[in-house]
Amino acid sequence: LNRTYLNTFGIYGSARHTATAMTITSDATSAAGSNSNNKIYTNLISNVNFGIALIGSGISAAIDSGNDIGGTIAGTGNSITNWGGGIAPSGYITLTGNNYGIFSYQQINDNISFNTITSAALTSAVVEGGILKNYLLTGQPTGTITSTINNNTIQVTNNPTNATNGGILGINNLGLTPLLSTATINISNNTVQNCVMGGATSTTNGLTAITNSALPGTLNMTGNSVLNNSITATTATTGQFQGISNSGAASTINLNSNIIRGTVINTNAAYSGSFFGVVN
Repeated sequence: LNRTYLNTFGIYGSARHTATAMTITSDATSAAGSNSNNKIYTNLISNVNFGIALIGSGISAAIDSGNDIGGTIAGTGNSITNWGGGIAPSGYITLTGNNYGIFSYQQINDNISFNTITSAALTSAVVEGGILKNYLLTGQPTGTITSTINNNTIQVTNNPTNATNGGILGINNLGLTPLLSTATINISNNTVQNCVMGGATSTTNGLTAITNSALPGTLNMTGNSVLNNSITATTATTGQFQGISNSGAASTINLNSNIIRGTVINTNAAYSGSFFGVVN
């Protein structure tokens, strides 16, 4: 494996395509066919384009359930280092069009915790990020569910050379819509630190440490730390900084005890982007 070959994964699982062709949709149709209850612990993953990617079925009744990436203590977390580079070119069904250390799709009652995610020094024209959790609009989950993204440490560096769409997203949770009142999403005690968004041209996306746009009944974004991150573009940039951002109209929102400290915007030309510590 080598991350410069963009079809490389540390760990890959999908219930959305055939056994022989990742470009042909073939969803699991029941819970018996899902890829559920896996425990992915203490792996050292390096020099791949995507660290861990789990893609569940697009049919609600067959969504993956109970997958656990990292466990509940520091000793079971995974280390994903020197990863990234761009979009996988071979058309994997519903794989993100950006690039992440951990990609979680169509997953319920899942856990992503205690992982250390450190990218390579990237020069990518797409959004590079630590963790992305998402859902298919036509295969939304139902029932009482809980998803947890806690105690992860993330560092991403992206210095695109031609990047009107480049950017950095530390943790990005989205796709749960319309409102699912019986869902709880926990994004707590994560650290996004020492990220650098640079590059030789302007970028419209900038750097966002932790963001949610999903619509659960209860959203907890508490105790997170956003430390010593920077935007260092060498030409004029409109890319904004957001420390912790929520745009999801959850029924109950707990947005408490977060720390945003040491952010630097240091450009050699005009900077017209916005700066937000916490935005809700």
